[in-house]
Amino acid sequence: MTKAIVLSSIKYSDNSLIVRCFTEDFGIRSYMLKGVLSPRKKGISPAYFQSFNQLEIVENPKSMGGLFYIKEVKLGYSYQTLHTDVRKSAVILFLSEVCNDVCNVEHPDADLYYFLENTICFFDQNFFEPNFHLKFLLELTAYLGFYPDKNDIENALFFNLEEGIFSDHCPTANYISGEELLLFKRILQASYTDLSSILINRNDRNQLLSHILRYYQWHFPGFKHKKSLDVLQMLFL
Repeated sequence: MTKAIVLSSIKYSDNSLIVRCFTEDFGIRSYMLKGVLSPRKKGISPAYFQSFNQLEIVENPKSMGGLFYIKEVKLGYSYQTLHTDVRKSAVILFLSEVCNDVCNVEHPDADLYYFLENTICFFDQNFFEPNFHLKFLLELTAYLGFYPDKNDIENALFFNLEEGIFSDHCPTANYISGEELLLFKRILQASYTDLSSILINRNDRNQLLSHILRYYQWHFPGFKHKKSLDVLQMLFL
C-alpha cells in the first residue's frame, strides 16, 4: 500500500479514467481505471479522484506502457471544507494543475510528499485565506530546486526572476520591484498562519501571482497557462 495525492484525472475513452498521483513510495504515478465511469461498474468510485484527494492505494503489480492499475483504494484523509467551499475548490484545482506540471520525480521524495500532504490539510482545516496560493507556490519551489535566495532580501530593490536572487541592481528584464516587491517579500517571509495580516487587493494579488508564474516558467520550460487560473482570478481573488 502507498499513500497518494491526486494531481489530475482525465477521461479516457467512454468510461475510463487516467489518474496521475504523487505517491509517497514511488513519486509520480499514472493509473488506468478501466470502466470506472460506467454505471454498471462496481467497486472503485470515480469520486475518489478529485483534485488533491489523499488516498491509500494498493497497486496491481502489473503495468503496461507506464500505466499502473489500482487493486484497492480508500480515502487516507477526509476533507472538511476543500470540496464544499467553492473558493477553496477553485484554489486547489489551480494548484493541482501546477503540481501536475512540476512534481514529476519518478522516485520517492518524502519531503515533497509531506509538504503537499501537510499544507493541503492546513488549508482544509482553516478559514479561507486569499493569499494561500501565493505562499504555497513560493514554498513549493524549495522542493523543486529554485527557492528564492534570501541573501540581501531586506534592502534589495529588485528580485531577479531569472536568477532567483534579490539585488540592488536593476536586471535588464524579468524582475519584481516597487510595491509588488514589498508584498513578495512579505509573502515569502510570512508563515501560513500570518498570511491574514498581509492585506492585498485583488489587482495586486493577481499581478503578484503573474510574477510567480513567470518565475516558474523560467525554471520549468514548457510550463503552460492553467485554464483554472482564469476562473480563480475572475471569481474570487
